[in-house]
Amino acid sequence: MEIGPTVIAATLLGCFLGGIVKGVSGSGLPQVAVPLIALVTSVPIAVAVVQLPAMSINLAQARPQRGASSQVLRHWPIFLTLFGATILGVGMLRLAPPSLLFAFMGTVTILAATFLVAKPGFGLPEKLRLPLGIPVALAAGLSAGLSSLAGPFLVPYYVALRLPKEVFIPAISLSYLAIIVPTMIFFLYWELVDPRFFLFSLVAVIPSLLGMLAGNRLRQLVDERQFRSIVLVTLLTTAAGLLVKAFVA
Repeated sequence: MEIGPTVIAATLLGCFLGGIVKGVSGSGLPQVAVPLIALVTSVPIAVAVVQLPAMSINLAQARPQRGASSQVLRHWPIFLTLFGATILGVGMLRLAPPSLLFAFMGTVTILAATFLVAKPGFGLPEKLRLPLGIPVALAAGLSAGLSSLAGPFLVPYYVALRLPKEVFIPAISLSYLAIIVPTMIFFLYWELVDPRFFLFSLVAVIPSLLGMLAGNRLRQLVDERQFRSIVLVTLLTTAAGLLVKAFVA
């Protein structure tokens, strides 16, 4: 498939809007960009195109603030599980029916967001952080390998931990980096897409970073309660996009 004006426009727009959502909530670039790009191309190409923008934006947010490093790095078992599960997900990509995948992800996202809205004071006990976190990371990694969409699993989990913003943002950014690295390596190793699409994604790094900077400024204007609400709205918006994609895939 050629990289035409429609693919370019969808990529630039999707990555800019995704960057804004990522800057505000700590998540959202693939959830916004992949469905939009996939409307004018294939799912594997859409997944490949967002990898470099996603890597750049997560690298920019992954460094913990002073004093928060230990709270972020204690989630290393989650990062390691995501890395391994993503490899499995990429291997399954050619077998997954796109419409079924997006419908499933949209449903899961709605259920997760509804639960957190209905239980705004819900917090995950410390003793369940890893016993629940490991299977969540396994599901998120498989989903990320198949569609680049891990947020519907990871965001509710990290929100349930009730992490402060200075821990939430780098923790979820490192989680996404643990997904992006194996995705790029094994997309190229298994030749799932033309390598030119990874080079093309360099173009989308700039609008992604510009969107993130705009989102960062917005995030500084909201308090913890408003920040939590923005994350939940992001999930519900993502769910709507996934369900629409399920009908047009």
